[in-house]
Amino acid sequence: MPQTRAGLAVTAPLVCAALFFAPLTASAQAQQPPAGAQQPPCMENEQNIEPSSTDEQNLIELQPNAARPTFEVGLTDKPSGDDKIYFTPKGGRRIGHDAMLAAEVTDPPRSGSQPLDGNLFVAAHGTPSGRTAVVEVCFKDHSPFKAGRYQGTIAVYGPKLTDFSYALVVTTKWPWWSAAGLIAIALLGFALIAVISDFSGSGKKKGNLTYWAGLVFGIVIGVVLGALTYFTIYNKNATWGDDPGTQITALAIATFTAATGGLLAGRRLLPTQAAGEAKPDVDKGQAAPTQPAGEAKPEVDKGQAAPTQPAGEAKPKSRQRPSRPPPEE
Repeated sequence: MPQTRAGLAVTAPLVCAALFFAPLTASAQAQQPPAGAQQPPCMENEQNIEPSSTDEQNLIELQPNAARPTFEVGLTDKPSGDDKIYFTPKGGRRIGHDAMLAAEVTDPPRSGSQPLDGNLFVAAHGTPSGRTAVVEVCFKDHSPFKAGRYQGTIAVYGPKLTDFSYALVVTTKWPWWSAAGLIAIALLGFALIAVISDFSGSGKKKGNLTYWAGLVFGIVIGVVLGALTYFTIYNKNATWGDDPGTQITALAIATFTAATGGLLAGRRLLPTQAAGEAKPDVDKGQAAPTQPAGEAKPEVDKGQAAPTQPAGEAKPKSRQRPSRPPPEE
């Protein structure tokens, strides 16, 4: 019977982890583009568009996007992605919806000495109103384990447009299942240690249901708190994986610490003390001597103990000194 309950204590966190990460798997599959989708605007053919000549007059000049000082694209953990940014001309001038615009990468994105792998496409065109220019960028076949912050430069040009350069920043991270797998391993190790070493349950009876219920409940709470590190650590870091040694260690320690705290909280919410079981005395240094039932409490010795008087024995009279007769006159 204890073996069955120990198996339940180990299986419970695995079931919780599976239920926790299943929606993430479904979400990742839903985000995959369908086969035969239409070619995105970022892959438009702009080879026939020429930049403006140096002696051209009255050219349109674009201004930076006030809300986005850099064109930052978050690929997160996906190998492909796309984004767009809008630029308005200076002086209230109009681009025109059919304006001849083009864009190119003048400085490929790099993270230190590491270039961004995969394919990068960029294109530009006017909006339907003709008041702004749109630059679209997309990425294909990026390696999933090359996380980092990649910085580069793109340029927008056209025959009626002054050349306009803008900073491009791409952030990537390791796949979500790498962090989820690490969390699951840490939680499994935590559950095994909790069961094998009888964590927080020494001195209790292993055969009673209350003990095993408290253990399973504490482990489930620990698993839930440990799984939350996925959001507090991995999900909040746009470049998780660019420093693998430090980040993997930090995530594993945080998961195990959170799970241990959850186990202790679960133990307090559902104590493992069996119903009707006497609570053991707490040993503080040296246990005080026990007093048998019905026995009189001995008197406290203060300096020198007073002689004890047997029960029923008459108290001896005090010996008086004989008085002297008065002197004769």
